[in-house]
Amino acid sequence: MKALTEKLSGRFNELSDEMRKSEKRMVEIGALLTHINNYSRTKKVYEAYRKSGYSRKFFEEHREEIQIHKAAKQAFEQLPESKVPSRRSLNEEFHRCLSEKKKAYTEYRQVKKRCRNT
Repeated sequence: MKALTEKLSGRFNELSDEMRKSEKRMVEIGALLTHINNYSRTKKVYEAYRKSGYSRKFFEEHREEIQIHKAAKQAFEQLPESKVPSRRSLNEEFHRCLSEKKKAYTEYRQVKKRCRNT
C-alpha cells in the first residue's frame, strides 16, 4: 500500500511539473506573439522616425509607438535563436503545449482521485 501511495505521489508531482512547464511556455509564446504584433504594427512609424533623422519632434509626436517598437526589438534580441519564429510556428507550438497540458491534467485528476481513495 505504501509503495502504491509513493508511486502515485511521484506521478502526481511529475504531472504537476509537466503542466507548469506547459503553462510557462504558453505564457512565453503569448508574450512573443504580442511583441511580433507590436513590431509589425509600429514598423512604419519607426521607419519614418529613422528617415526623419531621429528627429526629437517626431519622437515626441510618436513616443508610444517608437517605445513599443524598441521594446519588441529588444525582446527579439534576447531570443536564444537569432531568427524570430513565425506566428504560424508559435501558434502550432502553443496548441501543442495546450493539448499536452490537457492530457496531463486528465491523468492528474485521475491520479489525484486514486490518491484520495488509497
